[in-house]
Amino acid sequence: MHVSCIGFAGYTRMRSNTEMGLQSPQKSSLLQAGSDFSAETLAQGFESFSEAAQQLQAYYQQFEEKVATLNEQIAYKNQELEQNLREKDRAQNYLSNILEGSAVGILVTDLDGLITSANRMASRLIGLPVKELLQTPFREVLLLEVAPWDDGEGAQRQVREHELNHLRAGTAPLTLNLSITPMSGANDKTLGWIVNLQDITELKHLEAEAERKNRLTGMGEMAANVAHQIRNPLGSIELFTSLLQQEMPSERAQTLLQHLSAAAQSMNQTVSNFLEYTQPQPLLPTGTADLQEILQESLRFLRQLVEYNNIRVHTDLHAQVSIVRGSAERLRQVFRNLLLNAVQAMVESGDLHLSSCERTITDAESLAVFGQAAQNRALPVVEVVISDTGSGMAQEVLEQAFEPFFSTQELGAGLGLAIVRNILEAHGAVIAIDSTPDSGTRVTVRIPQSAPVSDS
Repeated sequence: MHVSCIGFAGYTRMRSNTEMGLQSPQKSSLLQAGSDFSAETLAQGFESFSEAAQQLQAYYQQFEEKVATLNEQIAYKNQELEQNLREKDRAQNYLSNILEGSAVGILVTDLDGLITSANRMASRLIGLPVKELLQTPFREVLLLEVAPWDDGEGAQRQVREHELNHLRAGTAPLTLNLSITPMSGANDKTLGWIVNLQDITELKHLEAEAERKNRLTGMGEMAANVAHQIRNPLGSIELFTSLLQQEMPSERAQTLLQHLSAAAQSMNQTVSNFLEYTQPQPLLPTGTADLQEILQESLRFLRQLVEYNNIRVHTDLHAQVSIVRGSAERLRQVFRNLLLNAVQAMVESGDLHLSSCERTITDAESLAVFGQAAQNRALPVVEVVISDTGSGMAQEVLEQAFEPFFSTQELGAGLGLAIVRNILEAHGAVIAIDSTPDSGTRVTVRIPQSAPVSDS
């Protein structure tokens, strides 16, 4: 190209000189030869230039085609990436919803035991917000180590089961079942631990209740035989005692015979209580009782004992609907027994509080206690609270309060509260006792209201 340009310039100058009449005849032939050479060279240069331009155009088109292909590939890959991200988000949301909606608490820890993930149920069971659980050592939350363990023969187990009692601030303790499994990654390398938490508090209560009822079944069979063997001679003792009272009019004889008759009646009452505990009478579903009236009658029944012990009685009976399904006589027995226990807990003086109100039970956990979880979403009840300022009970005593033949009183048979609970269970009611040593006792009874009677 450079040569062609020089030839073109020379050609221009020679043409200019010829037109001006400055060339000699000898030089004219040279110029003609140079002109032919420069024109040929220029033509070749233009031809080369055209070929190079065509090649460049072809290369440019190929480049544009490749760029377009790459753009299409990039756009397709971007679409694939966006689709994968959307699918990943959906899968993550799906798994997150499963995790958060699980009825089992789930915790994930790393190899050092630091909690890296927790769902809402785990937060509720443990009693701490999820944010506070994250990066907290597991052993500080549930007082248990998550670490490799073996079966005693040197082989590591894949699943570890453990039960523990967990105390939460301001709520009743829970019995939790923990299932701990290793979390594995690539090449089965352990990355951490997965802990499943399940509340088995109610299950433990049901197991204890089933055990108690099985025990009562055996006691009931024995009680029927024992009661028959004891009541026959007791009846004879009372009969002969009454005959002797008629034939022995002396004051000393009458006093001794009265003691004998009282002892026989006391023994007969103990046998009756024992039978009543082991074989409670079935409840007639058609009967109804007015709790307000029963509570007022029970207070009147204990008036002399209350005045004698210098006890101040405070009543707050606000239940507008106090009709419940059941036996008035047996419910009267319940509240006389509970009020008597409260009075006897206050040695010299104190305050006795008796209140009643209406409540509607809606939470599933409380409904399950009434056995209404599957039938009702809301259960109207009458709640009766009896509290005293007496000596209270220690935790170990409170745990045995409803056990038969357990009593803190020297002359007590230990069947009072056991019978009370049997009667309340027959009425579909529940009873709870809260007590603190030297601070008094609070007894709460909840009895389902009677269904309204149709006018038709």
